[in-house]
Amino acid sequence: MSVTVNSISVVQIPTSTNVYNVGSSQPLIIELGPIGPQGIQGAQGVTGPSQPGSTGPTGSTGSTGATGNTGNTGSTGASITGATGSTGVTGPTGNTGSTGSTGSTGLTGVTGPTGAIGNTGNTGNTGNTGNTGVAGPTGNTGATGTGVAGNTGATGNTGNTGSTGNTGTGVAGNTGSTGNTGSTGNTGNTGNGYSGVASITSLAVATGSQTFTLSSPNQQAFANGMRIRAYYPVTPSNFMEGVATTVNSTTITITVDTIGGSGTYNVWNFSVAGLIGPTGVIGNTGNTGNTGNTGNTGNTGSTGNTGNTGATGTWGYTTTATAAGTTVLTVSSTTLQVFTGSTTQTVTLPVTSTLTLGQYFVIENDSTGTVTVNSSGANLVVSLPGGVTVRVTCILTSGTTAASWAVTIEGVKALTGTANLVLSTSASLTTPTIADGALSGTFSGTPTFSGQATFSGAPIIGRTYNAQIGTTFTPALSDAASIVSLNNAASISVTIPTNASVAYQLGTELIFIWITGAGQPTISAVTPGTTTILSVGTTTASPKLRAVNSWAIAKKLATDTWVIWGDLDFGQIQNQFIGGLLLHS
Repeated sequence: MSVTVNSISVVQIPTSTNVYNVGSSQPLIIELGPIGPQGIQGAQGVTGPSQPGSTGPTGSTGSTGATGNTGNTGSTGASITGATGSTGVTGPTGNTGSTGSTGSTGLTGVTGPTGAIGNTGNTGNTGNTGNTGVAGPTGNTGATGTGVAGNTGATGNTGNTGSTGNTGTGVAGNTGSTGNTGSTGNTGNTGNGYSGVASITSLAVATGSQTFTLSSPNQQAFANGMRIRAYYPVTPSNFMEGVATTVNSTTITITVDTIGGSGTYNVWNFSVAGLIGPTGVIGNTGNTGNTGNTGNTGNTGSTGNTGNTGATGTWGYTTTATAAGTTVLTVSSTTLQVFTGSTTQTVTLPVTSTLTLGQYFVIENDSTGTVTVNSSGANLVVSLPGGVTVRVTCILTSGTTAASWAVTIEGVKALTGTANLVLSTSASLTTPTIADGALSGTFSGTPTFSGQATFSGAPIIGRTYNAQIGTTFTPALSDAASIVSLNNAASISVTIPTNASVAYQLGTELIFIWITGAGQPTISAVTPGTTTILSVGTTTASPKLRAVNSWAIAKKLATDTWVIWGDLDFGQIQNQFIGGLLLHS
């Protein structure tokens, strides 16, 4: 067994051993206190006889010797140029820059008038084709005539096809010269285009559906679904652009989603606009520019009007010797009222309707009697034993009862006497000295004793009893003054809450007792990551009570740190004999 200083161990004493004058016929389990400091070293024992020792183990290998000098550098080898490596993969093409805006289309000139087309003459009847004669030898090509061609006679009927003659073998004649080019035919009608379409509808540059009435009934090549720009020809930067929803010979309607410029115009020309491409990849953020110069400080605003001056309070103090009489305060009484002497005195506060909200009086009782403070309606506000100072503050400027006043204890020089003394909720007593029998009754709420409270007698601090019969239990703030019993047939889980949930005072002790029932209680944290549990149990962070009627105390050491001790389960006990004692650890 391993035993350390200030630890607690368990010792089993055999029946044949009498330790500390404890006699028993049965094995006993006792709890040893903390191990004392190490005793003085005993005298050195007698040296034993000398015996030849065995050969010692081989010594460790010695350190490596120093490194030798570096040899001369060899001659430089022949330089051989390696083959050129293959060309690396071409890097990705950079992003295409944004397309510049399209320049405005110039005005189309007026098309000249087309001449009239002459009438076509009637085609004559086709004549009968005569019989084909035998093909004679091909003669030389004569010179091309230049005379005016006569009228073409009627075509005769086609004769029967004769048999093909033998191919001649004579030399081909010379090709005749090309005839003169005929005159150019008349120009055809102009096809549909995008020019010449205009509107004189008066419209303001704006998004949404816009309808243009055409100045001439001709929409040219514009069609539904095209993206069209309508622009003011004098300043083309004023435009409306969008998808055409209605196009006919008299009107064009555009759902405008992009505009330029502003204003209202009554002359509009039209052009085909490109579709809006997808948004390009966002470029890298440019470097942050230098911080601009600080602007000039604005002019100081005009000073507001001065508020009305409040009523002047009455400072200073007044001393009054107690004489079992009555002191009546008014709005003009001094703020500090000091009472001296050895008897009682009654103080009547002012009528609240004569005061301002928040006005207060400090009443200091330096006498040995009681000073009673009443409202203007003779209702008790506070009763001051000797040595107590309070501040009474007007909280309502109406009414004559104690409800119009708030009382704050400013200081206590001493609390003496046998009368009842009522302190405020969560009262604090700093370094009090409490005599035997001088403090009785019940502390309710959460009184705090800071510093070191001195009790000349032995204070009796009672605890309530909290019987738990469930399988889970989380202590509440009230359990700091309780003894909690645990009783269930199944295992019982007791969980210590975080300080954020239940703010116990440092040093608080929670007491748990396993009364009956087969369920073994385990003590752990509600939130292990926040609350730390320390113990010497088998599982440090979740110790268990050892057996029925065993107990444990959880003591708060820090904000979220608790130590558990008591009759805990140590699991499998290891036995060691030391000096005739059987130790369990």
